[in-house]
Amino acid sequence: MIFVSIASYKDPELKQTILSVLSKADDPYNIHIAVCQQDHLENFLDCSSVPNVSIMYYNYLDSKGAGWARNKTNSLYNGEEYFMQIDSHIEMVQGWDTILVEQYQKARAMTTNKIVFAAYPSPYELNEAKERVLEPAHAYKTAVKFIEGTNILDGASSNFVSDEPLWAKYLNAGFMFGDGSFVQDCPGDPDIYFWGEEILNTAKAYTFGYDMFHPSVHMCWHNYNRQKDVTQHWNDADEAKRKIKWHERDKVSKEKLKKLFDGEMPEYFGTVRSFQDFADYIEVNFKTLEVKKSPDA
Repeated sequence: MIFVSIASYKDPELKQTILSVLSKADDPYNIHIAVCQQDHLENFLDCSSVPNVSIMYYNYLDSKGAGWARNKTNSLYNGEEYFMQIDSHIEMVQGWDTILVEQYQKARAMTTNKIVFAAYPSPYELNEAKERVLEPAHAYKTAVKFIEGTNILDGASSNFVSDEPLWAKYLNAGFMFGDGSFVQDCPGDPDIYFWGEEILNTAKAYTFGYDMFHPSVHMCWHNYNRQKDVTQHWNDADEAKRKIKWHERDKVSKEKLKKLFDGEMPEYFGTVRSFQDFADYIEVNFKTLEVKKSPDA
């Protein structure tokens, strides 16, 4: 069974994404889709007739950010063998479930540790008829870089060609797949507003003993050019109605991330590997804010 986690903020593509996950799967009855839908009441989806889709509904003004929404979807996990996390504007490839389990088995031959995959998907755009226009598909790897003026790392992707999964140093939040236990070991942190979510997931995964990979196959497309003035959490119209503004949540979030990456909260991470082990693995110095450039990065 595959647990599919989707956090959605006022996304008109949510229904199409759910349909893509189900219709493109080789075994749709082996999937449990969990959604945190943050929207206007009239836009809430009715999936009551679909037994393997669970939706938690929230007024968009009550939303507290990405980590909070991921945490809500994670709470619906029910012991499934695998998990997949995707954004709410995703188009899956045909047979994605079979393809990803095959990737998992290839990675299993490379390690006895728990496994998590992640990558930035290939892009698509909507045409005037709101149809998804898919761009050429690639497998992507991710290098890390510091966000200027912070000790928070971001990812920069490039495509690669390989017959085998590639060892990874960064977990992209828009697509992840792996052992279902990841949902319990590394749930979304409700204090994390948006920026830093991905590198925090990476640090937690590594210290909890997960080996990380980029899939060597293309598995889905992502809409990177949405109606940003409407569907982003911090758009002006929504902010004008909120008591707690996005920048207040973002400030709290970044203060926590700074403490975490400065080593002030070691108990937050797993005990299988240390946070210093993690920094050494991704070749980063969080004190000097230096990133060692690998030859193949």
